[in-house]
Amino acid sequence: MTTGKNLSFGAGCGAVSALLFAVISTGSPLAFLLYLIAPLPILIATLGFGYQSGLFATLVSLAVTALIFSPLAGVIQALSVALPSLFTAYLLLLGRPSSNDDPATMEWYPLGRVLLWVIGLSSALTLIG
Repeated sequence: MTTGKNLSFGAGCGAVSALLFAVISTGSPLAFLLYLIAPLPILIATLGFGYQSGLFATLVSLAVTALIFSPLAGVIQALSVALPSLFTAYLLLLGRPSSNDDPATMEWYPLGRVLLWVIGLSSALTLIG
């Protein structure tokens, strides 16, 4: 169940992700390093508080970037940073009860497939960029 606390955490993570994305406009070498960790707040929100919190963080990061810079910058931030990190974290949360007799065990989405998705997303975004 999603509570207001989870959504407020997601909103904070979305704002931090938008600011980390926006810092690249300064052009300094440290700004590039901060830009590289822009997906991290959305990953933390999704893995820690559920995909609803991560989705809210994605929407907030899009809105904050679009309001501060331009709607195009918001779309670029969403397509290049927010949505890939949300999708990756969502894949990591996929699980189902194991086919064993023990109902306490879970069968998670295979890590190799998650890595293939990450490679595919990063390759596609690199070619588009």
